[in-house]
Amino acid sequence: MKIFKELAIGFALGALFILVFFFVSLTAALPANAQEPVCADRQVLVDVLEGNWGETRQGYGLVNGADAVIEMFANAETGTWSLVLTMPDGQSCLSVAGQAWSVDEETPAGQPS
Repeated sequence: MKIFKELAIGFALGALFILVFFFVSLTAALPANAQEPVCADRQVLVDVLEGNWGETRQGYGLVNGADAVIEMFANAETGTWSLVLTMPDGQSCLSVAGQAWSVDEETPAGQPS
């Protein structure tokens, strides 16, 4: 049980470091008025994700109970990914980002997984 706790702490610290690094890199590329939190006009944020990280939109959905859209951007080659929340006025905020993105191959219906 102790090993799982130590692994969880190590994973959390590593994830925090990666997230901080990503936010610092992203905010350097955004306009000065979009640094706290990391929000900007949707197209500005998309241009940064595509231009700096090579991420493209993988999917999107409506947020229950809010007039907002959540979008997943990822780069299949590098494994970086970002989750972006966009409000009706076009303002978007980077919700969370990470690495090691992968896509599961879909198992055809009726086939064992």
